[in-house]
This record gives sequence, structure tokens and C-alpha cells, in this order.
Amino acid sequence: YAVDSHNINIFDISDLDNPQDLEDVYAGFDIETIFNQGNYLFLGSMRGMYIYDITSPAAPTLVSEFQHGTACDPVVVDGDYAYVTLRGGNWCGATESGLFIVDLSNIESPELVESYPLDGPYGLGVKDEKLFVCDGSSGLKVYDKTDIHDLQELNHFDDIVTFDVIPLDSHLIMVGDGVLYQYEYLDNNIKLLSQIGLNWKNILKEEPKYPVFSGIFFWYGLHKNPKIEKLIYFCYHKTLCMPKNLVIVESPAKAKTIERF
Repeated sequence: YAVDSHNINIFDISDLDNPQDLEDVYAGFDIETIFNQGNYLFLGSMRGMYIYDITSPAAPTLVSEFQHGTACDPVVVDGDYAYVTLRGGNWCGATESGLFIVDLSNIESPELVESYPLDGPYGLGVKDEKLFVCDGSSGLKVYDKTDIHDLQELNHFDDIVTFDVIPLDSHLIMVGDGVLYQYEYLDNNIKLLSQIGLNWKNILKEEPKYPVFSGIFFWYGLHKNPKIEKLIYFCYHKTLCMPKNLVIVESPAKAKTIERF
């Protein structure tokens, strides 16, 4: 399953040599993230969280939704709780940012049970009792979520910019300001193992020349390879923090995608 701004995109991968693109399911507007737990998909959007039943894998059906004011809204789920970050300001719509914890014990009627203020959060992730929150320019925050009514901050890496995090079984992967970080889990902490600069950060040389056109932002810059005349990077306005597509154009007359990330 994948999402675009309006739909759940469904792929049958039972035959990995011949994957099938099945019919999309319309899910609403401004869909941003997708998370799976058991027989349910949890979609984060700028308007709320939508829950879909995938008992019939090819035909997800809407079960319920949790609505909030317009804001940027990633979501992850662990057990009976969904953890949602709302980022206010700018084009996200809301004026305040925070972490919202939603009770899913009645899947047909999700209910907000706790909220915590944050500065400007993006992605988040869970691993056992730990909750990892990327709070933008305020860094990576690590919480003990054993008691959702009293989250305990275990660590705060405030000297980095953080956008998204993926907790794996053995280590943590995080994307910051043009850097990919890898951390080792410790008992009540994490330890930096490595960091790698991302190429897209290095080759985008200029600031945006055109602010918005049909919900898409454009950047223009020169590529080091003399055979390539121009590089165009674009992404949907609600995901400016990360690249969606990197398109290299050999000439304006015969534009074609050479690399896509």
C-alpha cells in the first residue's frame, strides 16, 4: 500500500516477478502518511487521521476517522494508541504544534486522550517503550511512553535538524537536514553510529525562483556533468522538507526522467 494526496494505491505483490497495480481507493484530500498495524491502515492527513480495514486486501474500507484542525499530520500506531504530530504555522494551517495521543481501543470511535506541546514536529516512530519524535529545528526527542499520561523525556538531541525517523529492529535510521543518521539502541538512550551526507542536498544550488504553481514548487540548478543542461527538483507543497522526485533534463525539447528518488 502507498498513498498519494488523495488515494490509497494498492499493489498485489504475491508474485514478485509480476506485481499488479490494482484499483486505487479514494481517501480524501491532503493525505500525507500511511501506517499499518494488523488488519488496519492508518492514514495521516492535513485534516485528520483515517482508519481503513484491509481484511479484504484489495478493497480497503473506511472504519472511522479522528478529525483535528488543519495541520501537517504524520501518524504511527502501537497497540491501542496512535501517536500523531501536528505542525502548525506556515502552509500547514494550524497555529500550534504538538504531539497528540489517540485511544484506539474502540477502533470505530478513536478518542484523544493526551496532548503535549512541541515546537515544529515532522515524522515520528515507535520501538518497544520508546517514542522518537523529529521536532524539526529543535532536534530529535526520545520519550519513554510506558505511561502515555506522563511521557518521560529520555534524551534530546537539540543540535541537529530532524525530519523523519524509522526505528528498525537493531538500529534507528533518521533523516535530518541533508544527512542520514544511524543510531544504536541503548537501555535508556541511543548512540550515534554513523552519518552520511545526501547527494540531493549538495547539488541543489539555488533558492526557489518560482514560489508556487498548481501546488508544486520548482527549483532550478546546474548539474556538474556538462552533458546535462539543467536539473529540476520538485515536490508537493506539503512535503517541502524532503525530495519527492529528482528529475534530470538533458534538454528542454526532450525532457525525460533519468533518476527518480
